[in-house]
Amino acid sequence: MIKISRDNFPPSDKYKNGVNRGNEKWRVIENRVIVAYKNNPVPFTNGTYDYPKHPSYDIWKKELVNSQGKKCCYCEKPIDKGDLEHYRPKKGWKQNNGAAMTKPGYYWLAYRWRNLLLSCKITRCALVKK
Repeated sequence: MIKISRDNFPPSDKYKNGVNRGNEKWRVIENRVIVAYKNNPVPFTNGTYDYPKHPSYDIWKKELVNSQGKKCCYCEKPIDKGDLEHYRPKKGWKQNNGAAMTKPGYYWLAYRWRNLLLSCKITRCALVKK
């Protein structure tokens, strides 16, 4: 895994209109997920919660390509595009290979900038991530 130098917070991306005007998009979406968990944790614990795509996804992806030196965070192969991965998984995690999936995952970190990494789409690399 490569060392990634970046700010603690993502590039600013605020809502320009509507009820959330002036608020950072990542904070608004993060709060929605936390409230959803507090209101009904069942979809989180059974793995059926559908996390909304973050409105700043494309901006964050470009920023991570630049901050990671256009390399996959796992295998360090060159990439121009890739997938946003969660260092602390949002849906669930396993302590050891062969262990049962522990749910919920780190749902409150799903949109945290410091929890996001950019990885390639290569199958071998995908196996490392699991």
